[in-house]
Amino acid sequence: MPGGETTDLNARQALGLALGRRARECADEVEHALRDQMGGDPAPAEEFFATRPAVVWFSTLLIARWLANDISPDDDELTWISHRGQLAAGDEISIVHLVRANLVWRDVTNRILVEEAQRLKTPRPVLITALESVRRSCDAGIVRTARTFAAHLRDVNARLEDERTALRHDALHDPMTGLPNRTLLYDRLEQEIRRAQRGSMCFAVLLADLDGFKAVNDSLGHRVGDLVLHEAAARLACVVRDTDTVARLGGDEFVAVLSAADHHAAAATATRMRDSLSPPLTIEEHTISLCASIGIAVYPADGQTVRDLLIAADRAMYEAKSAAARSSDHP
Repeated sequence: MPGGETTDLNARQALGLALGRRARECADEVEHALRDQMGGDPAPAEEFFATRPAVVWFSTLLIARWLANDISPDDDELTWISHRGQLAAGDEISIVHLVRANLVWRDVTNRILVEEAQRLKTPRPVLITALESVRRSCDAGIVRTARTFAAHLRDVNARLEDERTALRHDALHDPMTGLPNRTLLYDRLEQEIRRAQRGSMCFAVLLADLDGFKAVNDSLGHRVGDLVLHEAAARLACVVRDTDTVARLGGDEFVAVLSAADHHAAAATATRMRDSLSPPLTIEEHTISLCASIGIAVYPADGQTVRDLLIAADRAMYEAKSAAARSSDHP
């Protein structure tokens, strides 16, 4: 090896060892500067504060090790450092603070290298190489930390969106049956009215009341009653089209909104709904027979508002229930 290269290698090793001896000093100085510069940034959690000096110390030692022994950081070491981005994102620390931390570390480390180079009379090319290494490490650290920060935020946002979706679903659906609740039913009816008005079309509203459900609830208890409602809801929902809506109005009452349906089509659907309920249910060793009284209202003949249509369907349902009672009394 030529003498000049040997001299540069020895000088680089000496500079690396000198930087390693001052790694703790570097960490303390960076920490002091960063605490003074926090300003209006959100205060990090204690874990972030507690681990930051160790990260700065370790980053400085990696540079010192490279200078002294020509050993580059491995993936595990770099991953541990970039984990700062995840901690910061979780604590809602400003990304500006993360960048600032890297830049402060770069400036402090470079100042120490310059001081040690002057003391050791390090050749200028060796010092320039060392300073360039710090700059590249700083830049790479910012990129790695920012990527981790961004990835964590994406995960958080995805979880928040899932939670918002679940909350919206819960707000608009009946928790017992999973069907649309009264709020979503009214919204669907308003949409159907506007659609029918634009296209000069009709649509139908069916109101179904489970006959004899109160007796089931009273004799077998609310748990069985809830299971009966759940099964009835599933059966009713299976006989309508994808474009239709079956909702639970409350209690044992269900409403079906049938798009572009006249009275004849609504009557056919009502028959299918009654037929779907006819097979007995077996719930907790109890055999339960269901039937339903169904009233039909058609827009616009029976009403032109949500309220009027539901009142008309309710009236028709009670007429059907009364007719069924009279029929059973007089075979």
